[in-house]
Amino acid sequence: MLAQEADDQLALDQEALDHEADDQLADDQLALDQEALDHEADDQLALLQEAWFQVGSVAAVDAQPAASKLFSFVVESVTTNRLSPAFGFASPSAAMAATTLVVPTPSAPSES
Repeated sequence: MLAQEADDQLALDQEALDHEADDQLADDQLALDQEALDHEADDQLALLQEAWFQVGSVAAVDAQPAASKLFSFVVESVTTNRLSPAFGFASPSAAMAATTLVVPTPSAPSES
């Protein structure tokens, strides 16, 4: 009789383990399904963002010619004040000033 009860208990324990394993497999499958849905949603969001980026780029390209037609560009060169020194062409006094400041520190006044 004890052997029969032991066998029954083993069978019940095995059935409980099998049931727990089935529950774990179901939970794992649900987790995988949820992960797949999340990944699909991320992909869909990335595609949407890419599409909006493309729409923005096309709109920017389309706006370029319209904006350039709003302003008239200078066709001929415009002459500015010829008496003002151009970049790189300083007056002779500026060249002399640069050579006088070669010494980094001023000399001390002489006491005579």
